[in-house]
Amino acid sequence: MCSIHFLAYISFASTTTRSQVEQAAQTLLHLPILTTGLWGDGESSNVSLLKLATSSYEQSESKTSSCSLVIVPQANLISKVKQGGKSIQYHGQINKEKGDDLYDWFCECLKGQLLEVQFSDQCNNGKNAELPQWY
Repeated sequence: MCSIHFLAYISFASTTTRSQVEQAAQTLLHLPILTTGLWGDGESSNVSLLKLATSSYEQSESKTSSCSLVIVPQANLISKVKQGGKSIQYHGQINKEKGDDLYDWFCECLKGQLLEVQFSDQCNNGKNAELPQWY
């Protein structure tokens, strides 16, 4: 089995809302950014993380996914280059407490969307599935 690992950096501006964070999580999962097959073989297709994770789950005998996602908070992505590339300003950054809250919310949104798809698939296949108590 081939494993796919995806690394994403995330940063929030001071004006970021929880609604925007939810949309960002949904976009990250649905954006067709992963190439299957060999690069340039003419037969490869682009798939989303969600499609790859769910297809891996459905095809696996052990019911484990071959797709992993690592989210890295990176505050300095929100910056502006000044003076012809000689300095950087970080005026648009979110404060640490709100940034922590939005990062946690982003991760919860990802987990929730993945869980909903898995739960829906199990119910559609006639299995009696229950959502975990923590959800």
